[in-house]
Amino acid sequence: MAIKKTLYKFIKFVVIFSLIGAIFISWAFYAAIYKWRSSVQAEIEIVPGSSVQTISRQLAEQKVITTPKIFDVFARVRGVGQKMRAGEYVFPQGITLNEVMEKIIKGDVVKYQIKIIEGWTIADIASYLRKNPVIRNQAIVDRFESLTHDPVYIETLGFKGIKSLEGYLFPDTYNVLRPHKAEDLIERFVARFK
Repeated sequence: MAIKKTLYKFIKFVVIFSLIGAIFISWAFYAAIYKWRSSVQAEIEIVPGSSVQTISRQLAEQKVITTPKIFDVFARVRGVGQKMRAGEYVFPQGITLNEVMEKIIKGDVVKYQIKIIEGWTIADIASYLRKNPVIRNQAIVDRFESLTHDPVYIETLGFKGIKSLEGYLFPDTYNVLRPHKAEDLIERFVARFK
């Protein structure tokens, strides 16, 4: 009889302790996800193919979040790991972990303006791109100049028998992501002629 009573008390203790632990852990997760707010503003670039762990580590290094493991678990529970989009993000001070995740899922990335003026030649556009702070890698501009005069590449864009894209780069103001390849810019600039 004493053993049953002791076993009953032990089980009761374990159940109560487990419930208290579960409540505490749930509260900690809730607070980390919805209540804790970033104390800094940060710019982060998420490259295509980044894993959730890589993203959470980047966010933690920039102090946008404090607990990368909670970010990882929350992403796994929500099933959004494959929905996170690459790009350049600005996270304002005071953002919660949940808001950070939503921003990345929606692809709420920074967009830049590139303006091509009517009458500009390819050389004018290249000169403008070289001076534009949106272009961080000048090799992109070098490749831009090369590809706009490459008949083989031009044919892949659907233009047959053309030796240069002179006159085919549509003048406009373009809202673009920070370009990483010259091809991205060229395809955007000629899209209106197709």
